[in-house]
Amino acid sequence: NTIAPILLAREFVARLPATDTGQIISMLDWRALRPPTDHLVYTASRAALTSITLTLAQQLAPQLRVNGIALGAILAPAGREDWHQQRAQKQIPLRRHGTPENVVSALRFLIRNDFMNGEILQVTGGEHL
Repeated sequence: NTIAPILLAREFVARLPATDTGQIISMLDWRALRPPTDHLVYTASRAALTSITLTLAQQLAPQLRVNGIALGAILAPAGREDWHQQRAQKQIPLRRHGTPENVVSALRFLIRNDFMNGEILQVTGGEHL
């Protein structure tokens, strides 16, 4: 969750012509900023990716914009669809999980808005609150 995004960003910058602009959008996890007590290594690596995203936004501007989308409950784990739905109804203010279309909508928003840099959109149904 940390090394690969750094290497990919470095290669993207190296190959992007100096006269072109571009953007990087990281897929993040909202728990990176409110870590649970379990999954230490995963949460720490996702928090690092959030920090990398914000740092790259500063380092690579104005040629590249760097933003993130922090995901909440979108797809149910295989075989745990009922658990996923029950958890959503109890823990997510919108009382439902998100859809891949919700993620695509956020992605399109970031792509189209050329004045956003260093932003993290929370696609969580309010669970991050």
